[in-house]
Amino acid sequence: MKNILIVDDDPANRNHLSYELNPYEEIGIHTAEDARQAAKLLGSHTIDLVITELDLPDIDGLKLLAYLKKKFPAVRAMAMARNYTRRMESGMAHFQVADHFTKPLDMDVVVESVLQELGITGGGRIHGISLASFLQLVDLEQKTCTLIVKSKNKRGRIFCRLGNVIAAEAEGETGKPALYRLLFWERAVIEVEEGCRNNCPEIDQPLMYLLMEGHRMQDEVEQAEPVAVPVEIEKEAETPILLENGPPDPGIRETDAVQDRIEALAALLNRAPEIDEYGIFDPQDRLREKRFRSGPPKSLSPSVCFDLGGELADLLGSGPFKYMDLTVSGRMRYSVCRHEELFLVLGLRPGNRIPALIRKYRLQK
Repeated sequence: MKNILIVDDDPANRNHLSYELNPYEEIGIHTAEDARQAAKLLGSHTIDLVITELDLPDIDGLKLLAYLKKKFPAVRAMAMARNYTRRMESGMAHFQVADHFTKPLDMDVVVESVLQELGITGGGRIHGISLASFLQLVDLEQKTCTLIVKSKNKRGRIFCRLGNVIAAEAEGETGKPALYRLLFWERAVIEVEEGCRNNCPEIDQPLMYLLMEGHRMQDEVEQAEPVAVPVEIEKEAETPILLENGPPDPGIRETDAVQDRIEALAALLNRAPEIDEYGIFDPQDRLREKRFRSGPPKSLSPSVCFDLGGELADLLGSGPFKYMDLTVSGRMRYSVCRHEELFLVLGLRPGNRIPALIRKYRLQK
């Protein structure tokens, strides 16, 4: 295990950086709020890397780097600051700082640099991508592999054969319950091993169905969680927010307006004989409505309708792109388009085309 020491007088920054590095079981994390605490930890623990704020109170970060070079020359160092002075830049060069970062920190950049410095990158490890998105790539490439998923002190496995998820295990559970649990682990790190180490399939649904079902279950859990609201805030919420010399603020009904549009659109799509299946996503990329006339989808890749807030949404919102057609497995064609602030994924019946459908049902203005 490699041990790092984070030195920062800002507890929020210490906690955030610790949180981002915590999923990596190869890393032990120690923190200090000033140079004196850091010196004590350096004397009592084996530290491989120090990440220090340069603008520390009392004893600044450059003096800590000088102490580090004199007493612990084998320990590598990285620096962070909101504004770098010439003195800081000169000091970092003199003390051969491995890397430095500007606050507010880009955590993806920091984590990648730390992993490289500690020599624990590579080896089939993936971070910075959701498990659902990675499973889509496995599905599209029809890979046979075992995914080891880690988050904080938790560990689970997903077994894939020819792109299909056939089994999973996590926290004493197996099959679909384990998969649904793994899908929503925060800051998960994924390791890929070639070959499927499970010969007893427990899951036989297509990935599209599994992701949608997992998403639905997560929404239900979040909606069921009670939220404690102070009495005074609850009373204030009962009073309409008024504009000066005007009617109630229309923003307070934004959620209702989106739901109304979703319901109206679903009613329209339900009547369209050209559409075999569809999904409607709201502006927060949540699946709000779906229909499959012939049961669960058999071949619609979840890369079409999962994580629509990413590159696909950017392309569709850029102007020239009004819709996209995707052919899955050389047989089924699906279309993705926008309707006001909503995203639609449409499975068309043979012989139908999305431009005619858009014109007929006025899906776009």
